[in-house]
Amino acid sequence: MVKAYMLAGSGRVWQEAQQFDFPSAVLAHILSYVETRQRISSCACVSRAWPAAAVSVTTSITDTKLGCREQHKHKQEQLPDPDGNSMRSSHASSLAAWLQKHGSHLTQLMVSEHCSQRHNTDLSLPWQQLSQLQSLKVWDADLQSDAPSNGSGSSSSSSSGTGSMLAALQELTRLSLYGCTFPSTLFACGLPALTNLRHLEIDGVDARARQAPAAAAARAAGLARAEAGPAAVAAAGLVPAEAGPAAAAAAAAAAEVEEGRGDEDAEAPYMLAAAAALTVEYAHVLSCGLGHSLQALTQLTCLNLCSQLIQPSNFASLSNLQQLQHLKLFLCPGLNTCANAFAQLPPSLTSLQVINGHGGNQLDLINYCIPGVFAGLTRLQHLELVNVLGFEVALLAQLSSLTSFKLERERESGEFSFDPENDEGDLALLLALPQLHQLQQLQLTGVLRWAPDEQIDSYTGLFAPSALTALNLQHNELERVLGRLCLRLVCSCRCCGDCRWVGRGETQLWLTTVVAPGTPMAALTALTALTELAVGGDVVDDAVAMGGLGHMMQLQGRLGVFFSQTLSLTGWRQLNGMLGEEVQQQQQQQQQRQQGLLLHSFSCGLSKTVDMLAVLDPQHLTDVSLSLGRTFAFITDSSALSAALLRLSSLQRLVLIDVADGRLGSALTTLSQLRHLTSLEMGGFWDPQYDSDSDSSWEFRGRLKPQLAAALQQLLAAPLPLQQLKLQLSECQCWTWRASPA
Repeated sequence: MVKAYMLAGSGRVWQEAQQFDFPSAVLAHILSYVETRQRISSCACVSRAWPAAAVSVTTSITDTKLGCREQHKHKQEQLPDPDGNSMRSSHASSLAAWLQKHGSHLTQLMVSEHCSQRHNTDLSLPWQQLSQLQSLKVWDADLQSDAPSNGSGSSSSSSSGTGSMLAALQELTRLSLYGCTFPSTLFACGLPALTNLRHLEIDGVDARARQAPAAAAARAAGLARAEAGPAAVAAAGLVPAEAGPAAAAAAAAAAEVEEGRGDEDAEAPYMLAAAAALTVEYAHVLSCGLGHSLQALTQLTCLNLCSQLIQPSNFASLSNLQQLQHLKLFLCPGLNTCANAFAQLPPSLTSLQVINGHGGNQLDLINYCIPGVFAGLTRLQHLELVNVLGFEVALLAQLSSLTSFKLERERESGEFSFDPENDEGDLALLLALPQLHQLQQLQLTGVLRWAPDEQIDSYTGLFAPSALTALNLQHNELERVLGRLCLRLVCSCRCCGDCRWVGRGETQLWLTTVVAPGTPMAALTALTALTELAVGGDVVDDAVAMGGLGHMMQLQGRLGVFFSQTLSLTGWRQLNGMLGEEVQQQQQQQQQRQQGLLLHSFSCGLSKTVDMLAVLDPQHLTDVSLSLGRTFAFITDSSALSAALLRLSSLQRLVLIDVADGRLGSALTTLSQLRHLTSLEMGGFWDPQYDSDSDSSWEFRGRLKPQLAAALQQLLAAPLPLQQLKLQLSECQCWTWRASPA
């Protein structure tokens, strides 16, 4: 597939030059190596054979933008339309004209609108010409049927053409619509005809027809009397009396749907039968009309519904999709009205995401509310539930294939309840999780609230699954499961201040709060799949280091210990020796005894930083992050640090924090001898001083010490192989430099 960028609006007119012609097959082969935008513009002027060859190898347009005012800021004074509407219309017309002539070759098309204004662009695609499309994505567009060639088509001809819009795309396997509007429902526009569709994503799609101002005024005046029936609708002026009872009945049904009293999908067949007699277009015929369409799309394997009104008929149709594997419902109002349909989901599902917002559209996944929910989902591997009202723990016993489980409740969404309730539900969940032997990813946020700490402090069963590679327990969950933690979050070079771990799917575990002494850490040894670990606090003493962490043989990638004053240098050396011996036993093919930790990355902010660097294997260490503020409080000069850094002959990335002490100058100059150093980051140069003359009561001004300034200048003058340099010059000023590709 060939990608094209910014095709729409290029304004290129194909020209026939007088130069000699190449064989079309040769030209097509040559042009396959040329970027598509150049291929269909400047290359077209070479000879008359170039345009046909260029089009023949243009099969994919993956980023077509309809007007972007930001790209023309230097010409804003020349734009007649301050909102850019004329520009977008011109680009849309240019795209439609090109597709009308050459669209039969396309297999992929993506049309987007990146503008600061939120106005949809009218887009009339030549649907019949796009019969070979396999993938279509459209953002923020009012999609119209094929425009009449003579430019004088009537409203009736426009209405009759809506059914041929999507129905013309018989080869389509992937359809994504974001914030689009159609002249009628998706059902009426031909969505059920896409029997080859595998992936469908609907986000905020609406259906509304164009109407004359007089018809709109008449409809608005008579809307209040629409409940009286078809005769009253006709009398009110919604539709002309001569349009007949079928047209009046259709308008009445539309009014019912708009006011929320009717089922849009139940009314769809009746509306279609009556539409032929309706000669006046009206707005908001139906919101979308998904239900009847889904019944025909039996080949769907992935369905994403976002910000889309869900009605019972929509959801009941999901039971017909026996090949559906991925279902995502994101901020869909109306879910609570069709919750019983969750018990009828197809057994083919492997991934289910239900993400609710705040308010009254939240599910209560407890058996007495939804009998039989999840009962048939024996293949489900990924389950994500966000802002549900409740969850029945017994449901997990039915999901034996689950590999990823996320249960999240935001504070703004109110209280969360388990079945059983309160602390019994919390403990039941912790007891049920180890039974999921395939579980690899777990996230619990804002759901464990009631369990007494003394009952969970000693609980280690959560870590029983040896396959667990991803663990994200946030805030109070982390406190209750691993013990009592200090609630004050601390940041370090490798720590996230908000307790969020985002390395999903990777083999690492970050406990990013300070763990209090006495917390049981032996449970970590059951996580045999971990390759990276970071823990913090005085809980990591010599006994924990040698008795627990020292036996985690698989930790070859990264081991981080933060803010521990109880881990002595002797314990660190012994931990280093134990890990080295375990690695040697596990890798018997190595002939020589491994000396030192085989770490690729090392991060430390302790006073013993220099001593720790001295015992690490310099051949493997490529990434080092040091916080030097506390380090220089315990040393008299920087010669030891300079010697430790010079040992790191393979170092590629170095991060130095709190570089404020003037004694560090000599250490900075030695960095010029690290011939593999490609990335250098330094911060904290400033020397905070109180300015009594300032108008503000508190103002800090940075000042780079002369020793550091001279050392930094000398370092940057050396021929370093740096590709990236980042200097945090002051509290509010950062300077970053990156090498060019050349």
